[in-house]
Amino acid sequence: FDYENSHFVVVNPFWDGASNDHTSEGDISTALNTWVNSDLAANDETHNFVFIHTPAYPANRHVGEDLDAPANQSRRNAFVATLNANDVETLFAGHTHYYAHDVAPEYPLGNLDQVTNGAMRSGETTTITYVLVEGSTTTYKVYRWNDSAFTLHEQWSIGGSEPTQPPAAPTSLTAAAVSYASVDLTWNDNADNET
Repeated sequence: FDYENSHFVVVNPFWDGASNDHTSEGDISTALNTWVNSDLAANDETHNFVFIHTPAYPANRHVGEDLDAPANQSRRNAFVATLNANDVETLFAGHTHYYAHDVAPEYPLGNLDQVTNGAMRSGETTTITYVLVEGSTTTYKVYRWNDSAFTLHEQWSIGGSEPTQPPAAPTSLTAAAVSYASVDLTWNDNADNET
């Protein structure tokens, strides 16, 4: 789907590539990689983002599993090549319950950034990645929960030039667990220069 000048692709690595059945281990089948390539090639937006449950290159946990399993690595590498060939900026993932921002040469990601967001379960470090797209620049701000509030942990930008006037920071950010898999976020939006 598209929103303004950005294109978003959500990938299910548990699809077996042939039916509605699913696999027990994440992988990027040839059919799925072909679909991703066709979808990305057909769009002309400035920014491309891909979302997947399992990271291409996991850190800390699940190393050697799913896309990183030895039997799946050649298809994982073809998937990463597809993302690079279609100018995808960032691959967003989860699964490991750890925050990581990975780039080459740490992993063979080419020009692709991989952001794995941390957990939202009790006892684990919760992170939220805020993404602001402004013209040709994408700014990423990673907030980490410190037992009472979210605080800025890391920030970087990709593409273009830095915005001339950054948006005003939100205030009164609160998070409330609704269920095991859902968190409601509320905040006061103090910016009037976002697109």
